[in-house]
Amino acid sequence: MKLELEIRQNIFESEAHKLHVNLLYTAYWIRGKTDQILQPYDLSVEQFNVLRILKGAGNHPVNLKYLAERMLNKQSNASRLVDKLVEKAYVVREGSPNDRRQIELKISETGLEVVREASKLVSKMNVMFDWISDQKKIDFNDSLDRIREEYN
Repeated sequence: MKLELEIRQNIFESEAHKLHVNLLYTAYWIRGKTDQILQPYDLSVEQFNVLRILKGAGNHPVNLKYLAERMLNKQSNASRLVDKLVEKAYVVREGSPNDRRQIELKISETGLEVVREASKLVSKMNVMFDWISDQKKIDFNDSLDRIREEYN
């Protein structure tokens, strides 16, 4: 459906303004769809992201700084997210043998099972891009990367 119909706005300051609003609207829309998929697992998108990062680290324990550097949402509070995942028994938190001030984090077996199941469902969302040619996907990704590079 056209953006104008979705948000009931026909006039934009410019095509750039419309693009900005459209990107925001679509990001929120995709976020909502992802939230629906993760709801049965009692996971937020940010918690799911933490589990994916820990899964990617394998058996190597990581610290909060490592997590924060890799988070999709840089505004997320990694410490609070980890606390909730520890409560759910999806993450194991231990003191570092080398530095008692630092904690080490690993994904638990339960967390690994949950992130594997949820990842399969989240990956199915990629079908929404099937109608776009591979070259256009590459171009769009390049454009998004460039926006962040230019205005970072």
